[in-house]
Amino acid sequence: MWYETLPAFAIVGSLLFFPQLLVFYTNKWSCNGHPHQRNVFMPRMLGSFLRDERVSGVDNPYIIKDLNALPDEPVQQAKK
Repeated sequence: MWYETLPAFAIVGSLLFFPQLLVFYTNKWSCNGHPHQRNVFMPRMLGSFLRDERVSGVDNPYIIKDLNALPDEPVQQAKK
């Protein structure tokens, strides 16, 4: 019957799920509390990292803020 496949499904599901969970917590423990590190060796990723650090306002690029965090007033340009 169909219920005979449940143990096999549980084994396969756990073999797919637990390594992901293990990697998440291993990175969180070994990478200073941040489970998702950015690869800053490429210039584009370094730019994204520095932008997130600047926009967050607290010098922490892992506190994600969107366009609502940016001021609405336009930037004043220097007159020549």
